[in-house]
Amino acid sequence: MAVSACDEKVSTFRPSFQFSTCQRLSGYVSYYLPEKVSNNSTKDVPSLIIIAGWMAASPKHISKYTAGYAALYPQTRIIVVTTTPWNMIPLDAISGGSRRIQPVLDICYDLKKDEKVLIHLMSNGGMRTCGYIVNKFKENTGRLLPIGAVVIDSAPGKATWNSSVRAFSFSSYRDPVMIFLRYCLIYFLFSIYCSIFFILNTPDTVAQDRVDLNDPEIFDRKATRLYIYSESDQIVDWKDVEEHAVESKDAGYQVSCEKFSTSGHAGHLMVDGTRYWDAIKRLWERSVTSS
Repeated sequence: MAVSACDEKVSTFRPSFQFSTCQRLSGYVSYYLPEKVSNNSTKDVPSLIIIAGWMAASPKHISKYTAGYAALYPQTRIIVVTTTPWNMIPLDAISGGSRRIQPVLDICYDLKKDEKVLIHLMSNGGMRTCGYIVNKFKENTGRLLPIGAVVIDSAPGKATWNSSVRAFSFSSYRDPVMIFLRYCLIYFLFSIYCSIFFILNTPDTVAQDRVDLNDPEIFDRKATRLYIYSESDQIVDWKDVEEHAVESKDAGYQVSCEKFSTSGHAGHLMVDGTRYWDAIKRLWERSVTSS
């Protein structure tokens, strides 16, 4: 019998798809087990899917993606990891976000030799979370996370003033005073963010994540990758995405791009779901044939 909520005390999110188990492993991590889990290590489907959500997205916000993957790969386990604004600041970066991603690592440690993971990261927030996972897995095991394919959705951007204002502007105040106060707060926080990295003489987290994505010591070159982005994205500039895609190709990665024209940030699925999922399906098929 399928459950309809991960944990009513933590979340009222009700999936529109059927899972035999939906566990809330922590305040950040949800784990979905299908009615029937494939007991073989076939490469035709991912053994595990990790969805790293955009900043401030809840499991409810990500549910349409979880449902889509459940339809594509009905026997595959799915992990959803959420990201908060706190996870983007230097203190969390210095700690490596270990506590937040530990449940994910525990599951990944048990992967069998031939099992492969599909990672779907969304925006710079999801990229940050993904970076924590792959770095900590390598640090703790001495080997690469067995990734078969990576979906890079609405990322990677760059930590600029304009993009940060848009990313952190959760409220739609119409009162000029509230708008002014909001911008003052964002400016103050962004200044602290930049100052800390300047003092430490290290790249900011977004810049470092862009580098890590193309580091073969962290991400296996055999893992195919798909960039999904839009010219109308007001938070992540499509030119920054394409710049990184070119760098990925130059670094030896197998890259494909799906460029939308009218969708907003992390909104491509809502504009054309068929195109969106077809691109992901082709990505995994390329992963199978290239491995």
